Amino acid sequence: MNTILNIDTPLREISANQYDFFHSNGYLIIDSLFSTKECDRIYQLFCEHADADYSAIINLDRKVQELHNVMKMRKVVSIVEGLMKSEAYGLMTQMLFKEVGTKYANQSWTVHQDNAYHQNPNGATLTINLACKDSDKETGTLYVFPGSHKEGILPFVARKSFREDYGRNPGNTLDLPNKYLNLKKDIIMKKGDMLILHGNCAHGSYPNKSSTRSRPLYSITYIKKGEKFLVGKNANRKAYFLH
Repeated sequence: MNTILNIDTPLREISANQYDFFHSNGYLIIDSLFSTKECDRIYQLFCEHADADYSAIINLDRKVQELHNVMKMRKVVSIVEGLMKSEAYGLMTQMLFKEVGTKYANQSWTVHQDNAYHQNPNGATLTINLACKDSDKETGTLYVFPGSHKEGILPFVARKSFREDYGRNPGNTLDLPNKYLNLKKDIIMKKGDMLILHGNCAHGSYPNKSSTRSRPLYSITYIKKGEKFLVGKNANRKAYFLH
């Protein structure tokens, strides 16, 4: 079947500088990894399955093959495995729309670590975040705390994070050590850029204050081969072979 979202894309090699930056800071942005057509197709597929509130959608790729292709795209997997120095498996996917005019547009995630959910003791997970549209502070982009991934899993207060009650921001909230507070970095991305977050990198997001622009962000979590993870009640994580 011909599709815009093909697995068999050209490989993308990680440079030594990118590898070092990621492991020093806990995040990395890959510019223009996805084309406009690819971003538009991903967004279209999710919109076709969205409810009236444009609530978060988890693991739609298990029903829609084109989206599952994204998890296995060679240009993505080669980057992920290059950073991990290991064969990887896909665990779960999620779309957060922050669609203009909906109740979820104004919500923001508290400071948290993704691995607070995965619970891998070795910090062997990472999540890619594809900007399906431009992402900036006005539209509710993410912010990160460089170097915080070196702390391991920090103590946190668990909060409902999937289709959470309106008025309560999601995120297994942690108290970040003071030494990171002044390092806060806003992540500005153009459509097609991809942010990669180490599972232990502390981060949060802003509310979407734009009256005209949404901030759809497609996330896929990966784990090193052979590592353990928490399945989760809503996430229902499963290890998917990528090759």
